[in-house]
Amino acid sequence: MKKAILYFLLGLILFGSYSCRRINEHNQNPELVPLKHGFQVCNAIAYCTSVAHSVFKKGVIPPNVVLVSSQAGDESNGAILYIDISPYYPLPFNHNVGQIILSVLWSGNGGVMSAAYTNINILEKQYNFLGLLTIPFMEREEGKYLTVFAEQDIVIGSDDDTLIHINLMAGQFEMELDRLNNIQPTNTNAAVQQNVWFVNVNTRNTNTVYDDELTINGGGQIAMVESATGGVLYHAMIGVKSCYDICPLNPYEGVGFIQNMMVGDNTDLGTIVLSFPSECHGTAFVEAATGKYLGSNRSWIDIGFY
Repeated sequence: MKKAILYFLLGLILFGSYSCRRINEHNQNPELVPLKHGFQVCNAIAYCTSVAHSVFKKGVIPPNVVLVSSQAGDESNGAILYIDISPYYPLPFNHNVGQIILSVLWSGNGGVMSAAYTNINILEKQYNFLGLLTIPFMEREEGKYLTVFAEQDIVIGSDDDTLIHINLMAGQFEMELDRLNNIQPTNTNAAVQQNVWFVNVNTRNTNTVYDDELTINGGGQIAMVESATGGVLYHAMIGVKSCYDICPLNPYEGVGFIQNMMVGDNTDLGTIVLSFPSECHGTAFVEAATGKYLGSNRSWIDIGFY
């Protein structure tokens, strides 16, 4: 009888230990780093687009912008702008200060730009975000711009002093603008591993960048981010809307998506589907979570852009 009780208690302990391990396997905290990367880089590009709109289309130079050089051509105009980022003139959804050196080639209602970020590491320090190569943008309606960028347009790593020099032949210029004609993704499954982001910028035709409304569609990886479980993290954003003046803490519409994939065998380790509230609390709601993140299902989580 004593042996039977002993075996029974031992079984309970082993079962309890196994159950705890199983629960812990599904209670991993949501890993939002790739989503933050995508959202912050999209905002940085939208900021530069809005500055270009103000200078070239409206003829207004913002107080924190210095026109260093300009050149007028038969078909296009070019300029190099220094943009000071400070607590008085912040980069939306980013706490870093420093300077953006923006090179713009403008023709008609749009153009191509490149940017070098001085002391403004949009991503975490270990990624050494330097800037952007050729990014096309075009005014589609009055004061409303579309811009697009891909993973290869982002410069991370060693210094590159060629960032601010745009030398495009007419054919190359048109090829860059033609990227804007690609179809924007409409669901997270299509966007999550595309490594392409479309940013729609509504400037509202004002002289400030901070009341711009952004709508973001796209996803992939801005930089390689590994999960605590050994997988690789991807993100997607569909219809994600934000306006720094309305809420400097979080988007207020759209869907965010995180996918944790095991490299090699493409095993899905977990997914998170987020919605963004109209309230400005720096949070998002987990509409659905699977795998490693199951424990966070139907809960509010902190986004933590700062």
